[in-house]
Amino acid sequence: MVRMAVRSNWRRWTGIALVLIVAMIGTAASWAAQRTYEQRSAAHVMDLDTNDLSQAINTEIQRYGDMLTDVAVAIGAQRDLTAADFAWITNTVSNRRLPGATSLDLVEDTTDAGVADLQSYWRRRGAQDLTLKPATTADGQHAFTILRRSFDGRHREAGTDQFGVPEAAEALRDSRSYGGFAVSRAYVLLTDRTLPVSQQQLSFRLAVPVYRTGNQFRGWLTMGVHGHDLLTTTLQAQTHGATAADLFESNGARVQTVAAASANRARSYPRSLDRIRRITIGERTWTLKAYPTEALLHESREGIAGTTFRVAMTINALLTLIVGLLASARNRAMSKVDAATAALRDDIERREQVETRLRERELELQRMVLHDPLTGLTNRAGLDARLAELVGQDTRIALLLIDLDGFKLVNDVYGHAAGDTMLTEFGRILRAGVGTGDVVARLGGDEFVVLITETPDEANAVATAERILAGAAAAPVLLGDDDQITVRASIGVATGRLADTPQELMRRADIAMYHAKHLGKNGVQVHDTALTNQDTEHPHPSKI
Repeated sequence: MVRMAVRSNWRRWTGIALVLIVAMIGTAASWAAQRTYEQRSAAHVMDLDTNDLSQAINTEIQRYGDMLTDVAVAIGAQRDLTAADFAWITNTVSNRRLPGATSLDLVEDTTDAGVADLQSYWRRRGAQDLTLKPATTADGQHAFTILRRSFDGRHREAGTDQFGVPEAAEALRDSRSYGGFAVSRAYVLLTDRTLPVSQQQLSFRLAVPVYRTGNQFRGWLTMGVHGHDLLTTTLQAQTHGATAADLFESNGARVQTVAAASANRARSYPRSLDRIRRITIGERTWTLKAYPTEALLHESREGIAGTTFRVAMTINALLTLIVGLLASARNRAMSKVDAATAALRDDIERREQVETRLRERELELQRMVLHDPLTGLTNRAGLDARLAELVGQDTRIALLLIDLDGFKLVNDVYGHAAGDTMLTEFGRILRAGVGTGDVVARLGGDEFVVLITETPDEANAVATAERILAGAAAAPVLLGDDDQITVRASIGVATGRLADTPQELMRRADIAMYHAKHLGKNGVQVHDTALTNQDTEHPHPSKI
């Protein structure tokens, strides 16, 4: 009995010692796992944030360039540009989506001898207070800011000579030489040099050339951008305060800061978390350096709670296994049976859930195959199937090919989300303007089609098209906070013929639609023999 008691005590103390050993090993493993996970999590976030930030900066600058190009084309199309024309054209540019932008400027060049004439010319065209201030240049060439629209609420006087600033002069000459978008080196804008030094920040100037009709050079359209404001706004939008960053450019052997937004970088962290990316914009290359903030490190540490829980559960499982080894054979068997039963039940439930999701996904895919995901209208595949059923079989059909006018400018000014809103609202207008048996489809972009399935004649089809335009005019679309835009569209009409194919019917409607655009947009045109001859003799006008 004494021997059995000794053996029992020995087994008990051996088990306790084993439990303690496993607990210490588990604790050490948990600590190591926490540290590894924390560093990997922070590194992963830094990679994602840095990639998103570099792409966002590139996208923002390119978007500014596209906007400048569009406005430059509109200005160049004016035969006799006045200050009022410039104000009207630039009034469509919203500063809500231009972080860091200071002003939009029209710049024209002249020589020493032409300064007085240029000043007099523009005073006659509405810029009565314009006073040109030529800088001293080696070649006697000047580039004056003639007209200006301020974005930051500060009064920015026109008349400054951009050729007096080497960085701005270089960007203007590069833009004219390349015939396109150029970015200057970083410098303090002339209009900011009157501010206290503590309020001055490095900026850069974007420039595109302006050409009159006939490709005659007129001047430049430029925009000043505060580097710090652009970087901090983009940082907040992309990383939500988790990452700090600086933007640099190399000027020969000297590295210059374009924008600094690293004041809140963490004080102590592994330098392996720093990230560097190259951003190429036009002919200029910037270096983006990103650093973690205390917020990111804190988030990484807080995120370890889940890992700690999983490690603790693993240790508990090991301890449970040790306790289970001391239990009776019957209890072990019953536990295994219960576990197997629960696992089987869970497996059956998971299979049923998977089958339910698969059936739902199959129904959703069937719907998506024939419908446009944005507007809910029939897509090209659904339209093609309906055309194949009707075209060549029934002449009581008509095809309306619809293209929105000025849609690209809506995207540029208000953003793609606003563009999607306009497309969705126009789809609703189309559905309200046609019969229940007609097919309303979106081909993609801003192109729509209405297939009228029972129309007695061409006049009925034209009436339907005009009803659509009237419905659009009566229901302006709200974009942004308070901007209402009336949807305008060009519609081409083609009626069915017995010898038609779907492609032929679509082609005739396409010719009529482009003719409607050519005649002034927001109208309806019907395809006929004269239009067909015109199509073979003249190319389609460009979509705007």
